[in-house]
Amino acid sequence: MDVIFGIAYSSTLPASYAARKGGVPLVTHVGYFFDKTWFLLTNPFLAFFNWVIPGIVLRFGGHNIICCPSNEVSRKLQGYTKAEVIAIPNGLDTDEISYIRASSAIKDMRTELGITDGERLLLFVGRLSPEKNLSGLIKTLHGLDINFKLAVVGDGPQRDRLENLTQKLKLERQVIFLGYKSHRETLAIMKSCDVLILPSKTEVFPMVVLEALALGRPVIATRVGGIAEVKSTNLHLINSIAEIREILPQIKPEPDGDLLEHYSLDKVCSQYEAMFRKLV
Repeated sequence: MDVIFGIAYSSTLPASYAARKGGVPLVTHVGYFFDKTWFLLTNPFLAFFNWVIPGIVLRFGGHNIICCPSNEVSRKLQGYTKAEVIAIPNGLDTDEISYIRASSAIKDMRTELGITDGERLLLFVGRLSPEKNLSGLIKTLHGLDINFKLAVVGDGPQRDRLENLTQKLKLERQVIFLGYKSHRETLAIMKSCDVLILPSKTEVFPMVVLEALALGRPVIATRVGGIAEVKSTNLHLINSIAEIREILPQIKPEPDGDLLEHYSLDKVCSQYEAMFRKLV
């Protein structure tokens, strides 16, 4: 064993103990980091607990390196630790993206989802939990003067509440909950949509944004975490969810550079290899 690589807060302290005992370096990967956003998501007591515990783990975890997919979040992490913090982005499976790009079944997928001619297919992909702010998106779409359907891919603790909200706003025909889908099914739906919307209150570096852009789909996303680090003419950043009402009616795909080369798994893996070589 040359390096221990931890991928969750819960495993950091045991991993740190094993690293010290074995005399090997420890790398901790931070894939999610809510920081003080917790106080917008839950009651003050639980928010304080959820904010403090990761801070303690980051400060006293005995890491040699902390890596994170986002430069923005990496800068925040530097305030919690004396360890070196390195930003390495998430990588795209170029073979799978290329396969979906070449697929000619877009019309079939839209028909399967009940999308009629002239109807815009909006897409949300993610966990149905408070930080994703899907309730805010549904409320924003209520009364919007365009012909649309919002497909929701994913599941989570807020699903019942979100379905009740949809019924309350009489949007049952416009908002369809598809539940969990395999990665390839999700990419096929993504390729078929008119726009992906991610209204999150916090993110680190969401893969769904990269994947949608790599498939040539426009994306509307809140300016959180490392989303703004992705350079694309099809990425539309918003500071307030209300801005969706202004952007959505006029959004359309634009010619764009190729994200596949910059975020390919080969390129990302080479960055990880360079990081590990520093330690061994």
